[in-house]
Amino acid sequence: MNVLSVSKLCFLSILASLQVVASIEPVPFHKVEMTSEFWRPRLITQRKVLVPFAFEKTEPGVAHL
Repeated sequence: MNVLSVSKLCFLSILASLQVVASIEPVPFHKVEMTSEFWRPRLITQRKVLVPFAFEKTEPGVAHL
């Protein structure tokens, strides 16, 4: 395979990947729903533990604003 053929293959693969990216459409945040069991435990922990803890720790500092 010569350099020109390799260059053509690289260009075509880049072109093909750009067409895939062009078909992706943004979704509003309120329409996103995480249903995967991979992320569910982490999301539950954040909602029940981490967010309330963060509010508790920042409340004294915000009270002085």
